[in-house]
Amino acid sequence: MRITTSITTGLVALALCAGTGLAQTATGAQADRAAQEASAHAQAVNVGLIARNGSGTTGSVSLIPIGSTRTRIIVRIPKGGTHRLALYRSADCYDSVTRARVLVALTPLNNAGVNAPTSETIVNLPITQLQTQNYVVDVRNATNQQTFAEACAHLNGGR
Repeated sequence: MRITTSITTGLVALALCAGTGLAQTATGAQADRAAQEASAHAQAVNVGLIARNGSGTTGSVSLIPIGSTRTRIIVRIPKGGTHRLALYRSADCYDSVTRARVLVALTPLNNAGVNAPTSETIVNLPITQLQTQNYVVDVRNATNQQTFAEACAHLNGGR
């Protein structure tokens, strides 16, 4: 009788532990779904790309929060081209002329058409940090003259 009670107690404890694990998995899945839904309803923050060094390259950068810890960065350059994109800390866009420091390499653009695709990159930085600290998106020609920025966007608007 004592063996049966011990086995029954062990099985009940195992079932409770397994149930707790399942509940945590379901909660994790719910949290992921909630973050996705919040991101879908999040408002994008748009910043214009400013042409640099007579390049004529313009466009826009959109920041879309993904939860509270990540941001989707979308770069659009309407005229297309082959561009290397980077995100880094800098006080202003003028600083980007002489520095090619890369904090985060963004997805490059490689299309010389009128309907150029967008660059989309998810970074592990919250949108609040990108907006309140000095971050710059730098656009450079990926094939020649990489030492000069073609366009730049200061993400906090120069504040």
